[in-house]
Amino acid sequence: MKLLIIRHGKAEDLPAKRDAARGLTEEGRHEMRKAVKGLREIVPAIDVLATSPLVRARQTAEIVADIFGLSDIAEQPLLAPGADKQALIAWLRGHAAEATVAVVGHEPD
Repeated sequence: MKLLIIRHGKAEDLPAKRDAARGLTEEGRHEMRKAVKGLREIVPAIDVLATSPLVRARQTAEIVADIFGLSDIAEQPLLAPGADKQALIAWLRGHAAEATVAVVGHEPD
């Protein structure tokens, strides 16, 4: 499997209690579009695109989907901050060896 790990773009500053609601800034959207266009030059296709359920990751995944011409984005709670890493690895192992899987998540997770 080819695994692409994508960190969400630059997000809004909101109080910590509203972290899950933080969306991308305009700058974050612009930078992410530019970065994904570059990625598209070296990765011809993505078979599976999965994202954390948090807003900023979902918005980043939508940019990836748009540039790669994908219609399906899988929301994967195991990509949220603090999720079970071993369970995520097990989920990844469920994909075909020849697949290109892109996951959108958070740093440092």
